[in-house]
Amino acid sequence: MTPSEIHAIMSSGLSCVAGSVFAAYISFGACPAYLLAASVMSAPGSLACSKILYPETHKSKLQRIEDLELPKGEETNALEAISNGAVIAIELVLAVIANLIVFVALLAFLDSVIAYAGDLIGYEGWSFQLVVGYIFFPLAYIMGVNENAEETLNVAKLMGTKTALNEFVAYQHLSELLSSNPPKLSPRAAMIATYALCSFANFGSVAIQVGILGAMVPKRKSIIAKLSLRALLTGSISSFMTASLAGVLVDNPLLCLPMNSGKGCFDVLR
Repeated sequence: MTPSEIHAIMSSGLSCVAGSVFAAYISFGACPAYLLAASVMSAPGSLACSKILYPETHKSKLQRIEDLELPKGEETNALEAISNGAVIAIELVLAVIANLIVFVALLAFLDSVIAYAGDLIGYEGWSFQLVVGYIFFPLAYIMGVNENAEETLNVAKLMGTKTALNEFVAYQHLSELLSSNPPKLSPRAAMIATYALCSFANFGSVAIQVGILGAMVPKRKSIIAKLSLRALLTGSISSFMTASLAGVLVDNPLLCLPMNSGKGCFDVLR
């Protein structure tokens, strides 16, 4: 595959989410209709953003389906295939664990440095997540979260949490904002946040992706690592663009309530 094609695969993986986590997101108060729409919209959006950020400059070897050669496996029966697959999976699992440890350690180091710098100048509670949230503040405002500065900052912090940590923690924080009395986010802000958080575009997922793809194709690991941060940027742009489109197209958004709010997750407030 050409570097642009590899970048497209990495970007599409970071722009969407797995169906296995839908139920968890819904339990946190994320509207299932928004989650499903975001996943569908991000699929073509990720390819468009990928080709804009990394245009194709090489001739692809896979322009025709006839050119794709898939050699048959050497296993003689299903039991041998299962055994060989399990052995191969060990390398993938170890690669994922190693990359996650390194990336989490780097993020912890950044948090410590930023917190220490904040203490030196008399500001406590600084973190990498908070810094990224303030960076996203103008973007959250442009996306349509402009009811007031506090609400815009809350959504920006959710976007920063998703990028620095993961979307699971971000949806948990979204649930806390929606569970407060009164809710700290309007239905429109909650809708935009739900769309913006619906992707795997975070540093942890980059570590997983580099570990898996690098273990699958060790000869292309240098290219995969080189494209990883660009793919992270592409995945973020794709999900934020989807949230912007939702903010423009939806006039009367719904606000789903978390399960711990005393009502069902499909109960909505207009």
